[in-house]
Amino acid sequence: MSEHDTLETLEHEIEAARQQLKPQIESICGIISGDLPNFVLRQVRGAFIEDLAFAQSKSDEELRAFKVRIAEFGEALASDIQRALLADLEIWWGKEVSLSQTGKTLEGNAKVWGILSGIPEKISAYMRGEGLTAPVIQYTTPARFIEGKYLPGMIEKYWVQLAALRALEDEHLAAVVEASKAAQATRWDSL
Repeated sequence: MSEHDTLETLEHEIEAARQQLKPQIESICGIISGDLPNFVLRQVRGAFIEDLAFAQSKSDEELRAFKVRIAEFGEALASDIQRALLADLEIWWGKEVSLSQTGKTLEGNAKVWGILSGIPEKISAYMRGEGLTAPVIQYTTPARFIEGKYLPGMIEKYWVQLAALRALEDEHLAAVVEASKAAQATRWDSL
């Protein structure tokens, strides 16, 4: 097999690895965005119960309208987060994604976690906008079965697939360097 064939084969394998990662990433994002409206509702419910002055100031009709607004906000936030996570898949497999902090969480992927870590402030800002005292909110990816899927296991699989992709990319880079060296050796010898 020639160097050109080797490089071409590796490029195809890299593309195939990315295509395998894509549905895994989309599933992870689907679970996160699918759970987000419930996460919002749980956070606002807890704040409502704790903020007695706010809670007691609302009539049943106002509370029903408030819950509708919460649901709308949760759906909009979920949509925004999913769109941000899927806007550029390079944030999931780019060279800057470190493999030093893998496992059952996405915290090791700085760009992805940067999007997810903004969730608490968005919820807090929404609560304050409604006049509700916002507690400190911590966001972690769901660690339970959702629609028959276990997100921590899916995240673990993502890291394994990313490591396989990275190994192919490293092999491709080494092959490119070797091909360049061989070309320079041929050039040297021909002159």
